[in-house]
Amino acid sequence: IFVLADGSRLIATASNAILLLLPTGRLATVAGCAGEDGALADGTGMQARFDSPAGITVDKTGNIVVSDLHSHALRSVTKEGAVVTTLAGNGEEDFTDGQGAEARFSEPTSVVLAANGRTLVAN
Repeated sequence: IFVLADGSRLIATASNAILLLLPTGRLATVAGCAGEDGALADGTGMQARFDSPAGITVDKTGNIVVSDLHSHALRSVTKEGAVVTTLAGNGEEDFTDGQGAEARFSEPTSVVLAANGRTLVAN
């Protein structure tokens, strides 16, 4: 769960969706599709697929960054339009440093944004 400045909460669910809980109590799906079998699939909103998203944070531009546990990847959801793209990893489990699809994770569980703007992943 990541708490936004307005009190809204972003929630990465084990049911393969990214949800937004507003202070009013209204719950909305931002991306992914709850209850759908997960896979590494980029797309817009509910067209995108996650496989047990775990960690969640927001980068300095307001985009959501998600550690996608069983997709072994780091994903981004745009602030505007909820476009989901894969930042790093390609679905193959391993421990390999690299950029983009060359990087490999083994069930990344958490993601945070450091003060210097770097994204840190617990792998």
